[in-house]
Amino acid sequence: MTSLRTAEGLDLQAIKRNFSLKERNRIENSVIKYVNNGMIIYAGENLILTNEGKLFADGIAANLFATQDISH
Repeated sequence: MTSLRTAEGLDLQAIKRNFSLKERNRIENSVIKYVNNGMIIYAGENLILTNEGKLFADGIAANLFATQDISH
C-alpha cells in the first residue's frame, strides 16, 4: 500500500500476483470513493494519487491497511 505514495502508484497486477485476486478486488472496492472524489486516478493497472489525494495520502493508505484481509 505504501507504493500508492510513489509516482508510479499502486500496481494492481502486483497485488494480484503477490497476494490474490480477492485482495486486488478488495482494494479496488476500497478506493472507489477516492476515485469518485478525484483523489485517485487509474493509469492502466495502477492507482495514482492526484495532487489533492497526496494531501490525504496518510489517511487513504491507513484506510486501505485497516480494511486489509489478513486471512490469506
